[in-house]
Amino acid sequence: MADEIRVPEDLTQLSDADLSALERDALAEFDRLNDSDTVTAELLERLEALASGIERLKAQATHREEQATERAAKREALRERIRPVEAVAEPEAEGEPEVPEATEEPAEDAVVETTEAPEAVAASATVFADALMNRLEARLQVREPSARLSEARRHQPTQPAPPARLAITAGADIPGVPRGGALDDLDALVEAVHSRARTLPVTSTPNARGYEGVPAAYVASARNEFEHTLEVRGGDLAQPSDVEELYRELVSRDKQEALVAGGGWCAPSETRYSFYEIGDSPAAVDLPSFGVNRGGIRWPDSLSLADVLPDTFTNATTPFLWTETDDILTVTGSTNKPCVRVPCPDFNEERLDLYGYCVTAGNLANDAYPEMTRQYLRNLLLAFEHVKNRHIISEMVTLSSAIVTGGEFDDADLPVYQQVYGSVALAAVDYRLRYGLNENAVLEVILPLWIKEMVRSDLAWRNGVDLLDVEEARIMQGFARRRIRPQFVDDWQVRGSGAGALGSATTQSAWPTSVDFLLYSAGTFALGNGMVLDLAVLRDSVLNAENDHTAAFFEEAHLVARFGHESRQYRVQISVNGNTGLNTTAGDNV
Repeated sequence: MADEIRVPEDLTQLSDADLSALERDALAEFDRLNDSDTVTAELLERLEALASGIERLKAQATHREEQATERAAKREALRERIRPVEAVAEPEAEGEPEVPEATEEPAEDAVVETTEAPEAVAASATVFADALMNRLEARLQVREPSARLSEARRHQPTQPAPPARLAITAGADIPGVPRGGALDDLDALVEAVHSRARTLPVTSTPNARGYEGVPAAYVASARNEFEHTLEVRGGDLAQPSDVEELYRELVSRDKQEALVAGGGWCAPSETRYSFYEIGDSPAAVDLPSFGVNRGGIRWPDSLSLADVLPDTFTNATTPFLWTETDDILTVTGSTNKPCVRVPCPDFNEERLDLYGYCVTAGNLANDAYPEMTRQYLRNLLLAFEHVKNRHIISEMVTLSSAIVTGGEFDDADLPVYQQVYGSVALAAVDYRLRYGLNENAVLEVILPLWIKEMVRSDLAWRNGVDLLDVEEARIMQGFARRRIRPQFVDDWQVRGSGAGALGSATTQSAWPTSVDFLLYSAGTFALGNGMVLDLAVLRDSVLNAENDHTAAFFEEAHLVARFGHESRQYRVQISVNGNTGLNTTAGDNV
């Protein structure tokens, strides 16, 4: 038995010849052992050792070749520094007309204007291309003697660039066609579709909902292939062959006129396919939420202190006031202590509302311009969030009391700061006393988003206040001191709905003159979340016949339930004026 071949750990001590011979012997040994019919643990261990050794031998050989190439390049560079090779003069072709030398070498990006005949134009184009060729050859430092590439061009036939072709690539599991194989024509594609369809099960899948569980298969993909393109970027021209290809393109017949044309930039304008996007998610109302498993919910009316607290306190009320006189009279039956029975509650009911969106997109349009589809879907999703927020707030308004106006709420001469905070404070005190809440109990207030800027503007008008230094914390502090948790929401009293028309199609030049707000105790409203259906991208036979698909399909169901006793709605007259009281002169006080 021949000695086992061992690859030493240190390969630097081997000569190039020994390294090559050892790699050859190791490969032969690996092939011999790999042909064995019996696979043992010892055999696998030996094969693993040989494979590792062969890889190290190959890596060492590659490293030595790279070092040799680098040393040769350095030697050539040093030789060029000391003894540069003189360029060999180009022999002139016999019988060719002599091209006159230009007095000034044209710039690389120069444009030459001419009114000469086509023959003169072609000659000028050749001169221009030769000058460009000389510049490129000088940049690449082509030192070895060679004939001019322009001479070689004259002996080559003109070959038009082949047109683009449609390449169809097969998918997986198609009988008789390998995965990724080429389908040469439409007949081959049709046959592949039929062959793959015959292997699919029937579509009457038990318990399938919609398209869930319906069998499908990937058959093929198609793309355009261009067999000839020429693109030049900085640093691409690294070899003389690259320069030759560029030269051939420049002196072609359809490029000669472009080389000598003038009168403008000529190049078409660049097309930008991205869209300008500015919309954002709304400042949505914040409500506690719960799940709804069926079509709606029912719940009983809750009793409050207001339901059992009488306005007067007598021997006929509950609670009752019992005096000694009443106790004497009760013997004769004229007065008895009242007793009430616990009442059966009434039940409320709310049903789910369903809302969503559906978008159909063309297959070809989506493939050619996917940015358009994405931009439309993004804005549609934002619009859906705004519409949903508006619907939830409108449900809360419907479940609230009628709008309270008059009195303190109608004084438009007061500044916004005082009118808004004063009206909210009045409403909060009245609400707490009605339902027996502690004075520190926090109440919820819903206001439109734009009221914050009105308060900020009004505060900035005041004497002694920096016009640019009305911080958000100062606005929120006015509510916090009154134990109010405000929510500033979008999609309410905007875009032409309710009081004010900020955000509508007509540009506004003044602040609204009134504002509505809701006030209620925490937990009065809750948001019920029902079914959510999101099909995303959907393709079916009907839309495929029209070369379309469903780009997005979404539905969700919600309801707004008022579990609390009451939500009140107020309307306040407002005006930005910054008043802090009457400003009088000294003479007026006399």
